[in-house]
Amino acid sequence: MAGLSNARTAAQKAAREEKRREERRQLRKQRGYDLNAHREKDAQRSWSRASPETKESKHA
Repeated sequence: MAGLSNARTAAQKAAREEKRREERRQLRKQRGYDLNAHREKDAQRSWSRASPETKESKHA
């Protein structure tokens, strides 16, 4: 009987994770997140890792 309980909790956990994943996906879509932004030459990754050119154009 314990095997059934473990399988059930594993299934419930997987369902919760999938729901959270989908909610995060929807938030990214809602906020306009671009999955391929890192592929662009002048993409700003973070304040500490942005290229000098990006920092100059940002503050100019």
